[in-house]
Amino acid sequence: MGLADIEEAVREAGFTARGAFHPRAEDAVPDLAPGRAAGTVVLVGNAGPDMWRAFTAARDPDRDRLDH
Repeated sequence: MGLADIEEAVREAGFTARGAFHPRAEDAVPDLAPGRAAGTVVLVGNAGPDMWRAFTAARDPDRDRLDH
């Protein structure tokens, strides 16, 4: 999976990829599993109304998803 695929998946969920980096040891990024270091970290955030549209479309009136 490449960065373009990740950006598309994030966008479909209503978020925006804000940047990405290849962590170094001094960044203190935790391993994915014992002995399996993260190769790339993608920073994801909200920018504009897309997140709220996705949230509203998936809303469950019996649960407050923002709190969960």
